Amino acid sequence: QQAAFSENVSGIVRRNVDVDLVMGWLKGRMEFRETTLADAVAEANRYSGRRLRIGSPNISSILVSGTFRTGDTDGFAMALAAAFPVEARFNDDEIVLLADASRR
Repeated sequence: QQAAFSENVSGIVRRNVDVDLVMGWLKGRMEFRETTLADAVAEANRYSGRRLRIGSPNISSILVSGTFRTGDTDGFAMALAAAFPVEARFNDDEIVLLADASRR
């Protein structure tokens, strides 16, 4: 189980978790199972200086599954662009993820 405490919620919130998913970062990987793109991007940004940003809100709810290396935002963005109707635009300091209208 996982326990979380927040100033906004009274008490401790407990939930069952998949230990392999939660602890994958210890082995240098991020594992997602039906995780929204918004949550996957937030997790990926925890491990890299080059940030990912969702530039098209309508892609935020895409469900992502897979295992990715922590810190490899370029590889993660390229995998997203290959698997989903997402375009990755690479800039010096960030990668912007946009809806790819040609692949709908």
